[in-house]
Amino acid sequence: MRQTFPPMDPLQRCGLLLAAALATVQPVLAVPPSAAPAATTPTPPRTALERIRRLLGLTPPIAIGGSRSGPTTTVCLLSPRPRGAPGGLVRARVPLSNPTLMAAEPLNELRLERGGILLWRQTASSSQALEGPIVWPIAPLQPGESVLLKLRPRGAAGGDFAEVMLTAAPAAEMARHQALIQRLGKDPGAWLEEIQQQAMQGSPELAMGLLLAPSAPDAQPLQDLRTALLRQGCRD
Repeated sequence: MRQTFPPMDPLQRCGLLLAAALATVQPVLAVPPSAAPAATTPTPPRTALERIRRLLGLTPPIAIGGSRSGPTTTVCLLSPRPRGAPGGLVRARVPLSNPTLMAAEPLNELRLERGGILLWRQTASSSQALEGPIVWPIAPLQPGESVLLKLRPRGAAGGDFAEVMLTAAPAAEMARHQALIQRLGKDPGAWLEEIQQQAMQGSPELAMGLLLAPSAPDAQPLQDLRTALLRQGCRD
């Protein structure tokens, strides 16, 4: 005797067909729990300021001459940025005619000399050290001109200085940098982008010179970068 089933309406028939289709596909799409990728916490991208700071790298510390300073044996000069020198006089190639002077630590004294002749001197008081950026205090450097910068940090004996020979870039290069500053104007974004470009191209001297230039905008992103580099000093 043939068994009969009650007739199905179209909606029921579609439901059965869909269930059959899902049953066929499910074994192929299912992923065993053991094969599922483990959840990971995404690493946040570095900010532009962090990227520039890393590109600029560490400034080499400068040894202090003399032997009476005790534990104070080096100075961290951020601007003009010196190049490492395993022996002899440390030098800094200056890309701008009016470089800003800035050390990472408090200073007792700063001097500028040429041929043994004192051009400028500034000393700290007994209660207030020399800190922060110092606007270039003498006549603008001429292309190729050299001046000896002497720095005495807090705690160093009276005659113990770190010395850096500052030498201005050639005329064509200095003119190009001055034109660049004029072109950047007062746009903080343009300044930050140019500083990053110079750091990427291996010109940390110009990058730091632009960051601390008196004509640079007094905008928060640039201030934050200056503060980060000051805190970093010559150590990572």
